[in-house]
Order: sequence, then structure tokens, then C-alpha cells
Amino acid sequence: MRSHTRIHALLPARFIVIVVQVAFMLAIFKRKEQHVTSHLPFINPDLETNFFLCDVYAGLVIASNCLEFILFFLGYSMFAEDINLCSIAFHLGGDLFLCYFYVEEKFYDSLLFLFLFSSLPPLLWSLFSAVTK
Repeated sequence: MRSHTRIHALLPARFIVIVVQVAFMLAIFKRKEQHVTSHLPFINPDLETNFFLCDVYAGLVIASNCLEFILFFLGYSMFAEDINLCSIAFHLGGDLFLCYFYVEEKFYDSLLFLFLFSSLPPLLWSLFSAVTK
């Protein structure tokens, strides 16, 4: 009974931290020009490249979160307590980083690290769980 209660507490928490991360990424997409141009020199010939990289990195984070949602709702990782805890921890760290990123309008290159260290580990663990079931 106790494990059942923990799972019911972890499921909404995991859902919320992933939704918050996707919402921040969509907000960053909306304010992309402000984020990219706020820390570049006045005249930068690589402006289009920077916009493209920001789109790619943010797209990777959103795509990995959507894939994790699919695995979550298909039930591959929904009731695994260890995967839920891992996902909450990694995504919560990513959400805190995104709060800082969004407010300060800095470090858009760090979105790649957000993907590598916040979105990718829980996704890989969920994929591993789905493959081994």
C-alpha cells in the first residue's frame, strides 16, 4: 500500500516538471530574438547561425520531452518508481536552469547542455525500460 501511495505522488510531480520545461522552451522560442541578440556584438555575421542553433537546441529539448511523454503515457515508465524519481530530479534541475536562462536572457548555447544533462538521461532510461519490457 505504501508503494502505491508513493507512485500516486510521483506521477503528478513528474508530469508537472516536464510540462514546465516544455512551457519554458516554448516561451524561449517566442523570445528567441531577444535571447540571441542580447549577448552578441552589435554587428554579427553569424546571427542566422545563432538563431538556427537556438532553434535546434530548443527543438531537441522539446522533442525529447515529447518522446518521454509518449513513453510515459504508454505505460512503459509510468509505474517505475526509480524512473519517476530520476526524471523528476533531472527535469527539476533543468527547470531551475531554464528559469535563470529565461529571466537573464543569457547562455542560449547552454540549451545543448540542458538537453544532454536534463532531458536525455530520463529519456534514455525510459527507452531502456521500454526495450527491456
